Amino acid sequence: MAQNSPTASNSSAFAHLEADERLAAEVPGIEHAEPRRVERVSVIGAGTMGSGIAACLADAGLSVDLLEQDASAAMAGAARVQALYASRVQRGRLAEQEAASRLDRIRATDDWGAVQAADMVIEAAFEDMSVKAAIFARLDALARPGTVLATNTSYLDVDAIAAATRRPEDVLGLHFFSRACHAAA
Repeated sequence: MAQNSPTASNSSAFAHLEADERLAAEVPGIEHAEPRRVERVSVIGAGTMGSGIAACLADAGLSVDLLEQDASAAMAGAARVQALYASRVQRGRLAEQEAASRLDRIRATDDWGAVQAADMVIEAAFEDMSVKAAIFARLDALARPGTVLATNTSYLDVDAIAAATRRPEDVLGLHFFSRACHAAA
């Protein structure tokens, strides 16, 4: 089999995935970890990435608050999500009624109080440590205890981001690749 063939690439990727799953099961203390129920998610940042993440979450049946710093930016995020679903409907990938149902699960807002109802918060802001640290400090004050606080950073130190909170054990990296809802788009 040629090294650059799709089958060789897929085989290699699956081998890495299996090895990573084995290693994840060996994390000290993981055997005592309890899964957390997630039904409502706040996404911080309604740009291209945050809007795509919100759509992915709505596609999975979750309720989403798409948060921005002001009403104008929140409305722009809502328009991005609407355009994403309209495109899917236009291309025949999603029925109009299903698109409407998914859109109903997303609420774009500039009211950060929404974070108080979230089971999980996913930050999708600029790749700037000071911006992310400020967001996580604010989340630390707003989110209820036990809320999962996730950053979508692609290269910043997640531990440094977590240090902006008093609960680093609730912070994790949850990276979405650009076009977050590519598979369904």
